[in-house]
Amino acid sequence: MRILVIDRSADVRTLLNMLLTAHGHEVFEAIGDNGGGTARTSANAPEFVLIDLRLVLESGMQFQHESALAHVPTIAYTLLNDKGLLRRAHQAGLSVCLPLDPDTILAVISRVVKPV
Repeated sequence: MRILVIDRSADVRTLLNMLLTAHGHEVFEAIGDNGGGTARTSANAPEFVLIDLRLVLESGMQFQHESALAHVPTIAYTLLNDKGLLRRAHQAGLSVCLPLDPDTILAVISRVVKPV
């Protein structure tokens, strides 16, 4: 599966890339610049998007509704267990993966993206 990872942190992008690639996924990385990364990488036709929740909320963007990738299953992730942050995410129409650990990420991807 082609997965787009959007995060400001090169370390997080690298870790997610290593995890997902080891499990047979093709990963495209975008530097999280409040959504600009999605426009540059949508040409790769990702089948799934993982995005840092802070990027979406800081930009005020309702990612799943306003993005060029609105049709692609998207999960926001966070390292913070902040109830206010999670409430804002749900108000923005986002599904959130918490905690951000390998087993949870892989389980969420397999649950959200059903085989055809």
